[in-house]
Amino acid sequence: MALIKCSECGKQVSDRAKECNACGYPIHEFVDEVAGQVRIKVPSTLQTRKIAVSDENGNELVRIKSGEYYVLECSSPKKIFVKTAGIQSISPLIKASETVVSPGENYEVKFNVLTDNASLVKVDYLIQ
Repeated sequence: MALIKCSECGKQVSDRAKECNACGYPIHEFVDEVAGQVRIKVPSTLQTRKIAVSDENGNELVRIKSGEYYVLECSSPKKIFVKTAGIQSISPLIKASETVVSPGENYEVKFNVLTDNASLVKVDYLIQ
C-alpha cells in the first residue's frame, strides 16, 4: 500500500481506496496512472546531498536534492543506478548502486556516511 495525494483536494489517501475519504473524488483512475510509475525519494535527512539517477546505459536521468521526489515512468522492471552526485570522482569508494525497480513501487535513498555511497531501498509508502 502506498499513500498518494488526491488530485482533487491534495489530502493523503491509500492507493487502494476507491475514493478520497476527505472529498469523495474517485481514486481508481489516478491509481492506474501511478501503477506505471516508480517513485524515488531522497530523505531530507541527507542534507546538502544530491543523488544522481542513471539508466543502464549510463545516461543521467535526474539529480535529486534532499527532500525531493522523482517519478520514473516505466511499464516493466527497469535497471537503474544511483550514486552521490557532486563528490569528486577521484574517490574509488564512490560507486553507483544498481537496483531493478518495478512499476507501482516506492523507493527511498539510503546513504552510507562512511563511504559516501547511496543505494535504493524498497518501501511500502513514501512520507512527505
